[in-house]
Amino acid sequence: MFVFYDTETTGIDRDFTQILQIGLLFTDDDLNILSTKKIDCRNSSWVLPAPGALLTTGFTPDDLKSSKSSNYEMMQDANDWLRGQYWPITFVGYNSIVYDEPVLAQNFYQSLLPSGLTTSKNTANTQSNGRADVMYMVEAAAMYMPGALKVDALNYYELPSMTLKAIAQQNGVILSDKDAHDALNDIKATVGVAKVIKKAAPQIWDQMMALSTVSGVDEFLKTHKIFTYANAEHYDQVAKRPYAMQASVMTSLTGVEGTTSQTLYDLRIDPAPYLNMSVQQLKDVFLSQEHQKALVLIAKDNQPVLMPMDLSDQVLSKADDVALYEARAKSIKSHKGFLDNVAKAALLARQEKQAESTLPKTVIDKKISAADRPKIEAWIKEFNAAEDVRGRDALVKGFRPRFKNELKADSSLYRFVEVAEKLVRKEEPFPETMIEKEFSALVRAKIEAWIKEFRATEDWQERAALLEGFRASFKGDLVGNTSLNRFVKLAGSLVYQHAPFPETMIDKEIAAPVGIKLDLWAKEFREAESWHERAVLADGFQARFKDELTADPSLSRFATFANRLVYEHAPLELNAEKQAAMKKFIAGRILNPDLNVPYMTIAKARKELETIEWLRSKPDSDKWKEVSDTDIRRLKLFYTAVEKEYARYAPTTPAANTNIPLPPSPAARKPTNGNVGPK
Repeated sequence: MFVFYDTETTGIDRDFTQILQIGLLFTDDDLNILSTKKIDCRNSSWVLPAPGALLTTGFTPDDLKSSKSSNYEMMQDANDWLRGQYWPITFVGYNSIVYDEPVLAQNFYQSLLPSGLTTSKNTANTQSNGRADVMYMVEAAAMYMPGALKVDALNYYELPSMTLKAIAQQNGVILSDKDAHDALNDIKATVGVAKVIKKAAPQIWDQMMALSTVSGVDEFLKTHKIFTYANAEHYDQVAKRPYAMQASVMTSLTGVEGTTSQTLYDLRIDPAPYLNMSVQQLKDVFLSQEHQKALVLIAKDNQPVLMPMDLSDQVLSKADDVALYEARAKSIKSHKGFLDNVAKAALLARQEKQAESTLPKTVIDKKISAADRPKIEAWIKEFNAAEDVRGRDALVKGFRPRFKNELKADSSLYRFVEVAEKLVRKEEPFPETMIEKEFSALVRAKIEAWIKEFRATEDWQERAALLEGFRASFKGDLVGNTSLNRFVKLAGSLVYQHAPFPETMIDKEIAAPVGIKLDLWAKEFREAESWHERAVLADGFQARFKDELTADPSLSRFATFANRLVYEHAPLELNAEKQAAMKKFIAGRILNPDLNVPYMTIAKARKELETIEWLRSKPDSDKWKEVSDTDIRRLKLFYTAVEKEYARYAPTTPAANTNIPLPPSPAARKPTNGNVGPK
């Protein structure tokens, strides 16, 4: 049994996006539709929808207010409907594992519902739900059974387009431009594509469905000594394979303690140099950006594309020696010391990746190879030295052919041309490194007062609130001296380490006894008969969880979500102080001028609209051509209205962090040389 689903949302950031519409479709094992459900909701005031999302989905500013249901009520409805089906079931979407899955979990989490619904177990038979992604199946079919599906339409990078609309339309599944981006229409098209795969490539369908659960992946790894693994992160523009995915011949090594991750070894690479490597050296192999590396980590709960050798002819070449690979696999698994080191290295690599992902990074911070760096820096130097915007535009257009081979090995280099395209529109050079500038006496006094206030604040959550108000407080000063941004960037990094956004703590572990107590409190909240009762439960959280909060202050995030929900549905149930704090929080968030924050703001929305208008005006771009001047004007008016509504609540004091030094006095400042290029 399957539940196909799709979401229409306020943006693309998975932690801060709110679902506006959910489409659900229940089928039997033969994909016959048994029932459907579509639910809409109004937009919560602390979530600002992105222009691109509104233009893509067709939601208007009026639509954001028209639904009778709140997001909380919609998620309750969806949860009840899904739990009313017979479990276990497999949850299926299109590009869902990367996007819809985490968005769905996040919206459940913020509604005080269990977030892991799609992998939950049937309490009667202990069997787990599964999750599958039809886009992964399209990619697998295109690679392992070329010709089974039509994948001729090309995307921006001149690779076969994997969008739902492109695949559906090429394979006889009805999904018009008008119908696309309605949740239920998208689901019906997803079911249609799934039927095509099931009929045209039944072996691929069966194999991918067997990999939709962790237990299914474990069973496959247990029964196959060697196999192929297709990684969609690699693009081979020379081989011209359908979708140009790269497949490697692998053997399974070890799991990663406390996770659903699994380590694999690429048998095309001679294992001899790796067998005696230290844990640190092996960790570096895992984290390497190389096109082909010996050790990789896969997530067993993300339906990895693993194929038995008898289905892998299309991805093997004459140079592949299966007997050699089997011998290598046997040799590797006989080295217990190596396997132990791999397990330790994998855990360290995973922890390091997670740590890196908690802090925002600018484009140059991502590791690039020593060979590529001087080439990129030379291109940036040419870009900055170009006499006019036409010269820069020519460099942008020439980036892809100029770096064809480098992009083949590291597709993340596309980020440089993407930044450059935005700068061409604004007719600005690449930013220089942040350098110290003189402050006026007035600004210096404000900065010193801000740092003093920050240091006097003992609670990291309060410091986080101050941080969100920084740009509003220094709005006028930032116009004349953008180097002030460095203080909020330093503060943001430190606050984020000590008091991350409550939204980003969805995966933070909670001790089992505390989890049971939290579940009971959340159930009481959801089942309360009035918002007054819910307000009492939210207000009593600190006292009820006093000991638990002492051990783990981050548990206060659940009270934060509860207070947001009470404010949205019955604001008068909160005392005047909490109402004022909520208004200040909303204003501080949506009016934050920082373009690097992970959530949508008025400033980011206006920048995004500028980009959309620029792309509409480019004769060589088809992007946003369906958007009218009226659509753009409507959104501009919408964002201006929101800005005016919350301007009076904007925080009046700025924010920073401990250990941030005061700016040096002008006399003590040494001259600096700004290095050209993004840093």
